[in-house]
Amino acid sequence: MRSRVRAGLGFLGGSAFVLAAVLAACRFTDDLTGGAALPSECDADAPQSITNCGACGRVCASGPNGFAACVDGGCQVMCAPGFGDCDEDSTNGCEVYVLDAGAHCGRCGHDCQGGSCQTGVCGRVMLRSGDGTPIHIATNNGSTSVYGITPFGRVVSVPKAGGDASYLTEGSASPRLDPPPRIAIANNVLYATSWRKPPWGPDGGAAPGAVLSMYVDGGGLRSIAANEPYAITATPVSTAQAYVYWSEGTPPPIWADAGAPDASDPPTILRRAVGPAFTSATVIADAGVAAIYSMASDSNGVFWTNTGAYTESHRGTLERYLNMSGTGGPVRDELVGAEHKLAPFAVAATSSSVFFTATGAGGGTLRNLLLSCGASGCLQGPSRIAYPYDARFVAVSGATIFWTDGDGTIRSLLNGVESTLSRDDRTTSPWDIAVDDTTIYWTAYANAGANVYLFKIARP
Repeated sequence: MRSRVRAGLGFLGGSAFVLAAVLAACRFTDDLTGGAALPSECDADAPQSITNCGACGRVCASGPNGFAACVDGGCQVMCAPGFGDCDEDSTNGCEVYVLDAGAHCGRCGHDCQGGSCQTGVCGRVMLRSGDGTPIHIATNNGSTSVYGITPFGRVVSVPKAGGDASYLTEGSASPRLDPPPRIAIANNVLYATSWRKPPWGPDGGAAPGAVLSMYVDGGGLRSIAANEPYAITATPVSTAQAYVYWSEGTPPPIWADAGAPDASDPPTILRRAVGPAFTSATVIADAGVAAIYSMASDSNGVFWTNTGAYTESHRGTLERYLNMSGTGGPVRDELVGAEHKLAPFAVAATSSSVFFTATGAGGGTLRNLLLSCGASGCLQGPSRIAYPYDARFVAVSGATIFWTDGDGTIRSLLNGVESTLSRDDRTTSPWDIAVDDTTIYWTAYANAGANVYLFKIARP
């Protein structure tokens, strides 16, 4: 074998030195790379090259209103400002102008649900006005409707997509602008308190009210309690069971009323477990001489506002019952007391915080504030979390807080950033608010309550 190699080298003559140099270089390369071949220029550029994106010869195409890019070995279209590649087809570029596209407003897939899109921001949609329009509302993700109480005390449903209202109960003969919030939803079941006529109802009569339940979008109306119910809240404790809380006794005075509530008929709070095994209603709180306006609940307890009289004294309270199902029974806790000189109004709760609006003195003028307390209570006093003009009702969804404001706006607060979602220049006065995963709904009135409206707007 050795003689054959020498013969070969001799045949090559001077080229033998070149071949020897090549073989030496190969051995040197093997030492550095462990036997692997050096990558080609194409392979080295593959992760970011628009001509060799992820593989040699794979060219990223560009299209109108955008330019090609290679990101982590995959072709993408980088859109010019104001445009979006909403069909995810790079061959036609960035085909949507997202600043005025109703189905892709501000970003791909953000649907304005029938509202206009201007500069990438969705506008509101009026779902209903006039007869059959609720003043207090509730909804959830599983429902195709918004449910509410009209100023006449009738329970109605209004399709989220728009359309005629359906009347679910009867009401009174005369309207009233501001009945308490008397509707709630838990586990796709709607709970509402019927209209109480004497002595606060405008049309007299002697029939007491009732707590009603019905399946959302499915009927099945029935009464689960009767007496003189007003404010109501419900929270699921499992997929099959919920706790329903409501108040009985003196209703709160409406905004136009003056003076203190009726001390001869103090309100109480009751609870009933509903689900496969219905239980009888249980009194869990004697709220004292006050007027319960708003209630909220979570899996562990119930919160309520005692508004008292709407006067300069601001002697309302925000209270709660915790440990509803724990050892030792419920524990009552006053979060906001008379010493805070506030009249708590509307309340919403999560497992970690409670948010509420309250009338307080600000700059010599009565203003509704937006405040919060943590799970441990308001030991250091409630925290002011935003600076509204005149906050009214509040709703919470995930980490976002929403509220209606007397200056005609709908606002939100997320991670300390306050945003205005809708503005009406005070032609209507926003009132109650409800939220699902995609949409914000609110009611409003004008002309001292002669006109009532129901609006919606897509969540940002």
